[in-house]
This record gives sequence, C-alpha cells and structure tokens, in this order.
Amino acid sequence: MSKKVGLLLLLGVLFCAGSVGWAEDLIMGYVLVEFYDGTTGSTMDDLYGSSLYPDNATEMVWLESFETPTNRADNYGTRVGGYLIPPETGDYTFYIASDDASELWLSPDETYEGAQMIATVPGWASVRQWDKDPNQTSAPVSLVAGQKYYIEADHIEGGGGDNLAVGWTGPGIGDAIRVIDGQYLSPYIYGQDDPLIVEYYKARVPSPADEGVADSLEPTLSWTPIIYADHYDVYLSMNEQDVNEGSVTALQSDTNSLMVTGLQTNAQYYWRVDGVESDGTVYTGSIWSFTVVPPTAIYPSPLNGILFVDPNADLSWTAGLGAIEHHLYFGSDADEVVAGTNGADKGVMTETTFDPGTLEEGVTYYWRVDEFDGTQTHTGALWQFQVEYEVPLSDDPNLIGWWKMEEGADGRVVDWSGHGNDGTIAGDPMWVVGEDGMALDFDGEGDIVETGKYASELGIGGAAPRTVATWMYVRSFNGAAPYEMGGGNSGQFSVVARSENRWRLQHWYADTDFDMVAQDEWIHLTHTYDGTADRIYKNGELVTTFEVVLNTTDNAPFTLAQFRYTQFDGILDDMRLYNVAVDVNDIATIMRGNLLKSWNPSPKRSADVDIEQVTSLSFNAGDGAVLHDIYFGTSALAVEEALADANLSPEYMGRQEETSFDLTGQVEMGMTYYWRVDEIDPNGVLTKGRVWSFNVVDYLIIDDFESYDDDTNPVFYTWLDGYDDDAGNGTGGIIGNDDLPYMETDIVHGGNQAVPFQYRNGKSSREHYSEVSLSFAEALDFTRSGVTHLQLSFYGNVENDAEPFYVALEDASGQVAEVVYADSEALAVAQWQDWTIALSDFAGMNLQAVKVLHIGTGNRSNPVSGGLGELILDDIILTVAP
Repeated sequence: MSKKVGLLLLLGVLFCAGSVGWAEDLIMGYVLVEFYDGTTGSTMDDLYGSSLYPDNATEMVWLESFETPTNRADNYGTRVGGYLIPPETGDYTFYIASDDASELWLSPDETYEGAQMIATVPGWASVRQWDKDPNQTSAPVSLVAGQKYYIEADHIEGGGGDNLAVGWTGPGIGDAIRVIDGQYLSPYIYGQDDPLIVEYYKARVPSPADEGVADSLEPTLSWTPIIYADHYDVYLSMNEQDVNEGSVTALQSDTNSLMVTGLQTNAQYYWRVDGVESDGTVYTGSIWSFTVVPPTAIYPSPLNGILFVDPNADLSWTAGLGAIEHHLYFGSDADEVVAGTNGADKGVMTETTFDPGTLEEGVTYYWRVDEFDGTQTHTGALWQFQVEYEVPLSDDPNLIGWWKMEEGADGRVVDWSGHGNDGTIAGDPMWVVGEDGMALDFDGEGDIVETGKYASELGIGGAAPRTVATWMYVRSFNGAAPYEMGGGNSGQFSVVARSENRWRLQHWYADTDFDMVAQDEWIHLTHTYDGTADRIYKNGELVTTFEVVLNTTDNAPFTLAQFRYTQFDGILDDMRLYNVAVDVNDIATIMRGNLLKSWNPSPKRSADVDIEQVTSLSFNAGDGAVLHDIYFGTSALAVEEALADANLSPEYMGRQEETSFDLTGQVEMGMTYYWRVDEIDPNGVLTKGRVWSFNVVDYLIIDDFESYDDDTNPVFYTWLDGYDDDAGNGTGGIIGNDDLPYMETDIVHGGNQAVPFQYRNGKSSREHYSEVSLSFAEALDFTRSGVTHLQLSFYGNVENDAEPFYVALEDASGQVAEVVYADSEALAVAQWQDWTIALSDFAGMNLQAVKVLHIGTGNRSNPVSGGLGELILDDIILTVAP
C-alpha cells in the first residue's frame, strides 16, 4: 500500500467548537477525505493501482465525522485519513461499511507509516451495515486516552450505490456501534500553507453570531482565539466594502474580545477580525455581520405570519433596546389593534409574555407591543398569526399534498391541500425565514418530515403522472434528496443531490445524471412525470428530459428531506404534490405562491448589480392590487417590521400606483439593500409582501454573461466573432459553444454561467489570430466612478496551445490600445485566473470614450499561423486598484 510521506506540522492550541480537553494540542472536530474521481474498478487493487492514488486527489473536503456522502458518484476512489484520539483508556472495536470495497488501517502510534489493516469490506455493504461480512469487524485494540493514533480508510466505488462509514465501540463510546464523531478526530496536517488548513488560522465562532443581533449599543464582540496571534485588528463598519478592504481604522485588542461603542440602533454592522503575529504576519478573517436591536419589540412568538398556531399558545417577544415597560395591543381586528380600541388594549406590563387565553380556531389574530424606555414610547410593528383549524379541500382537484411549512411549532407540517396528508417532523429541523414566509431548515443529520403515505394511497403509483414542486436552498451535495417515494429495486421517484451541482433522477433501475447549479441559493425545483418522461425545471425553465416508464412502488412512503439513509442538508419551503404533470404556465403560477403578493422583483432577489444597473426598483403587482406601499433600507429586520408611517419607520417610501420606484441617489457601492412591497386592493385590504434584497458590488460590470440564453438572446448576438464568413470579424475566434447550450453552466467564476471562447489561429481563409468583440451603443467612460483597472477572469484547458492572450480597447475615433498577458502558458492552466490590467496600460487612446472591447489570442498586429484551444471567460469588470 502506497502512503504519502511528509513531515508533520502540528498546530498549537485552537479553542474551536468541538474541541476536547484531552487533546488541546490538536485541531479537533474534522478529518480530511480525498476523492479520486475517474478511478475505475471495484477492488482495492484497482484503487492502489490508480495513477491518481494517493497524491493526485481530484477533490478534498473536511468531514465532521468518519462518514462520506452517500451516493456521491460512480467510478471514484476515497481516502479518509487523520488522527484518532480516544476519550478513555481501554479496548476498542472498529467497524467499516462501504459500497464497494474498502479497508480500514490503524497505526499503534501517530506515525503514518505504521498503519496496519484491521478491517475490510471485500465486496459491498449497505449504509452502516456493519455485519454483512465478519471481516468488517476488527479485533479489540488497546488504546490510551488522549494519545493520537493515525487512522485511515480506503475505498473504491465502481457503479450503483456508494457509501463509506467507520464506527467503533468501547470505553466512553458504549456498546452500540457509533460512527466515529469529529470530536475524536483531528486532521493529518501536511503543512501550514495547505489551503484546507489555512481556514483554521482564522478567527471563528463570532459573538454576536453572524447575521445575529446585538442587544446593546456597546456590545462586547468575541471570537475564538488564533493560536499564533499576538493581538487582533478588528474592522467594524456599516459598509461591507470598507471592512473587506480594511479601509476603516482597525480597533486593536490583546484578547479575543472587544467592547465597541457609538453604534446606532436598528443598523446592520459588518466586522472582521485579523490575527496579527508579533512579526507582523496577518491571518485575515472572514466578514461577519450583526444588527443592533432596535428600540422596538422584535422576535415575536408565535412567529409573525405563521399559520396553524395552538389555540392555547402564549405571546412573547424580545424587548426593544432599553425598554422598561411594554404596552400590548391584541385582537382579531387589525384596525382596532393599530388604534388600540374596542378591547385591543391589554395594558402596560413589565414582562415580555402574555397569556391571551384559549383562542378561536381558524381566526387570524393581530398584535403589537409599544416599548417605553423611560423617556420615549416606540410603536411596534403589527404582527399576526392564524390559529389552527380543519383545512378545507383545495379548489385544485389535482393538488394532493401542499406543505407550506408555515406552522413554526408543534412537530408537524400541515397538508394545506385538505387531503389530510400531514407530515410528522423527525429530528430537530429549525423554523427559519424562507422564500415566502417560514420554511424548514434541515441539517442533514436525521432531520426529515414523514407523511406516512404511500404512492398508491396518493394516487400516483406505478406509471401514473405526478409533479413535485418546491422552493429549496441546498447547502451540500451529500447524496440526499428534497423528497423520495417508492423505493426498493424498482420505481423510486426522487432527484438526488449527488456532488457539486450534479443531480440524479433516481428510479433505481433507470437512472440518469444531469447538472443543475443550485448550491447556496434559493431555486424553485419542479419535477414532473407524464407517464413517458421525467422533466426537471429550475425557476420555471426546463433543465433536462429523461424518457422512462416508471413503476413506482409502495416500498417507501412520501418523505421530505431524505433519500434512503441520507438526509437533505438545506432549506425547503412550499412543497406541492400533484397527480398530473404540470406545464410551464402552471409552474409560473406555482412559483408566485400567494397570488395577492407582489412578485417578479427587479433586481432579482439576492442579485449582484453594479451601481449603474440599479437606478430603480420594479415588480409585478399582486392580483387585484391597485396601490403599493414601498419599503427600502439597509436592514432586513427594519424593512420586515417597518410600518406605513415615515415618522416611525424611515424605511417607508410611500404609497403609489406605479410598479417601479426611482433609486436615484439612494444606493452606494459595496452595500446590501432590502425592500418590500405591500399590496392594497380596491377595498383597502393590505397583503404584506416578501422582503427582497440585492447587493451593489464595489465595481462596474461590463459583462458578467448572466443575461444570455439559447433562444431570444444568444451571446453571439451581442459579441462579434469569426463564425460567420460574411458577417463575422474574419478571425478564428468563436464565442459560445457550437451546439446547445451556448453558455457554460458548470465551470463558472461567478453567478450561473460563463462563456466559451474558441481560438483557431491557423484556420485557413481566416486572419491568423482569434478575437471576439463587444461594441457599446454609445462610447463609455472607462474612468467613471473612480475606477482604475479592467479585470476579466479566464479558465484554460491543459490541451490548449500556447498563444499570446490579449485585451484591446478601441475608442470612438478608432484608436486601438492592446495589452498582452504576461504568460502565454496560462491558457493551458485549468483553473480560474483573474487578470487585472491598469487602465493606464492602454496607452494612446481615449479611455473616456471607449467604443469596443476586444479579447483575443495570437499576434493582432502581425498575425502568424498558430495554435488552437478553448478558454472560458467570465466577469469582465471595471474596478479600483487591487
């Protein structure tokens, strides 16, 4: 067995979440897994004979336990290696389960080379199936508490299902087999500059928590110590760009805490902690944020806007900043609660809880809390909730399950279709703010929702048509799925998150994989089956079609947030189940949710826009709406709770008939903004809107390649290349793929897509250089807004021929200035590279009247026959000096 030999560089004390007292000289809580994608075969000899193993891993990931993602992929190898630190002295027994084969190695000490094989899976086993073969169990091994032992599992996967887990029993663990938890594991470190290890030199575990709240104008900020830090530089500002660039004066602290003063209420702050060694070495921290508690009451319970509240629920809230008394108004009439009339006034109290007695089923209640801080009364936001009731049957006869996930409590998820397919919560998923109202956050470790209903009971068994539609936010691709039904050796119906935006339509006997970018962003997923084919839609647009005849069985009920033994890691909201295959028009309606709410925001939610792109807000009106209340600000919480009174809520921009709002002079670079639109119908009934956000980047976007499609706006309609003999530029350059899809959606620098650029510098009947050009309708000032540099990102290919790579600017008079990249070999590097060019390098042309941007390879001024290749281009921007 080949082993990687290297010098150990042990880190000093690092007090982080999951650290244990008996191992304070180690980083605890993690072990490294290395994947070797493209390794074929199903035996250990196939892994050990691979050219990839052990030094050429294709992916490396930290694990928080000794278990890898289930159903990750086909044809790959795995190595999980690190230190094991037992909690007590005594005899331990180890177990390994995997699909396909695997071996477990353990050293009698910390040395890598001393490891001996103690257990193996010769063929395959199911997830955590510890007892299929006697060789999966080790003989008892004597270990000493607090001592570190090198441990490693090697694994090979051919095809079909795949998994790997290592468990143990023994003193401090118990007699039940448990997967080895991260608290007993530590990474094997190959060097301080290992990019995976560098993260551990950062300050961690901020308080206030990231995106949390501070309950004081003079809060004490704290973080985990950095082991080599002599002191800390703390950057704090309401402008994220200033914190990112370190352009605000650093606050210094000799300890891992710092009290700050002079903060404003109801404001969002960004902060960063850099550890500084005595020799000046800086360990730059991540950027966190918190919001200072406003003077108004916040965090109501029941949560604002939730449904199906227990009739015996009490009211509670978090007091506003400095509040000493609380004036509560409560009732079933919103106007009376706002006015405090007809019994809505429940009086002044010093506690932040109230028992309203038994509430009436099906009634929507409204309440607000005015806070008094000794000198001033701060009027609270109007909150509401609905008490549970018997759900009537939906007007849509094809809707057989509808889990809004608005309940916020009680261990259940109500089926709002009226068919009684309520779900029972298992594990401890958290209620969080979702795409529309509340949602459920699943941590991937036992959190699921069980309906207990089988396909035949739901009327969608066998080859019957069906649709599952849901909003989802995927954090990791761990082999789980947002839903499953069927199961067994035939007829599963699921879409599994396999690896890095790689998905599988899972039917067991007839599967297919496809790519769909979905990580760390809200998307709407629709999965339809019409009796002959599956279709997957993302945000209402078709992603893939797979022809198949299903036979969905009753081997497993319809379950949310699970596939087989693995649970979904992410957030789910508004999941619907239909007994028909819906079409694109239906999907557009489904995505809107509550049809009375405003929708289709521009900028798109969470979009990155430059300051020139965001001159106004616009939206589509909710059904029947005639007036619109606009709210806008820099705090999500303030916008969410703002009232229609500018004196009480500066976020209130007024009431209007138009569906757009002018932002002239109201946005700055490097800031995040939040907005909300409430809809008012002709009878004066108000429907509160969602809170949307967008980020104003600290640069100007020339082209981020996000607007192009394969239909009405292909990239070659905007960029000129040499594809067309008559209308092209006569060079060997081609922008976009030759066939659909034209854009690149897998390898992207930012956003959801990038663009391929082919160069053919020896093409006959062409100029012997390759170029693509972007012309501007009007000449642009490339020096506006104080920008000083042009930047573009490119991704090469190892098979590319070396050629000069250039950017040229052409002004309105036709004068051209060209800059060539310093390293022609960079075109063969298969990774993203950022090329930043000082605008002053474009000598001899008018930077304030740029008419055309050219990107190309070869010698533009003196063409000679050359090579060929393909790049991927993305994110062309104007920015300030790096």
